[in-house]
Order: sequence, then C-alpha cells, then structure tokens
Amino acid sequence: MRAIATICVLATGLSGCGLGASRLNPFNWLDGGSQPVAARTVAAPAAPLAAAVVALEAAPTPGGVIVTATATNPTQGYWDAALVPVPSGDPGVLLLEFRMEPPPGRQPVGAPATREAVAGLFVSTQDLGAARAIAVRGATNQRIVRRQ
Repeated sequence: MRAIATICVLATGLSGCGLGASRLNPFNWLDGGSQPVAARTVAAPAAPLAAAVVALEAAPTPGGVIVTATATNPTQGYWDAALVPVPSGDPGVLLLEFRMEPPPGRQPVGAPATREAVAGLFVSTQDLGAARAIAVRGATNQRIVRRQ
C-alpha cells in the first residue's frame, strides 16, 4: 500500500515538472508565472596596476615556469593580486601586468613592507612559446627576467 502511494505522489509531481507553464511545476511556484529575464553579462572593470614591481623571479619547473612578482602600493589594504597576461608587440617577450584591487575607503600608509603583495602564475612551455624574456609591468615600472 505504501509503495502505491509513493508511486502516485511521484507520478503527480513529475507530471507537473514536464509542463513548462503548468502550475504543478515547482519551478513556477515562486515567480508568479513571469517570463525569465535574459541574463546580462557586464564585464567587470580590470583591477588597476600595482604601483611598482620591486622583485621578479622565474623558477623553471617540469612543463613550464613559475613566475613570482612582488609589488608595492601607496597604501595598505590592496588585495586580490594577480599576474595577467597581455599582448606584447615582441614575440620574444611574455608580458604580464601586476593587477590588484584597491582597498575600500581610506587606509593607512604604513611601512613599505606592509604595502607589499606577492602574486604568482604558472606559465606552461606551450604558452611561453618562443619567448626568451618575461616582463611584469606595474604602473610606474616593469621588471624583466630572461630565460636560460
């Protein structure tokens, strides 16, 4: 008897799901039957460049290289550091930009060591291609390391 009741409940529930505009469809219960709104894709603005790149290192690994860069900023609180590949006019140079999100509101300046951030990126041998140098650009300078 219990199995028959379960089958009836499932059959009723599943029959409502198959009909797109049906009131039995649980996906229609909360939106009042309104038509779905097309999703908007808004491109997020790119984070600003770090103020200055103070150190750059490229460590070879099997299958590529790990690029590690250190940058300083005008105040404390910068976050979400990332090395972002950008097109370079020279095929012999892999160009990366050091980008970081600024802090919300005013932040203390602090000592230079408290304003530093480190970002890293693994670059595969295929992505390196014919590049013989890796450059990381900040807002005021760039550092370059050459491949062996």
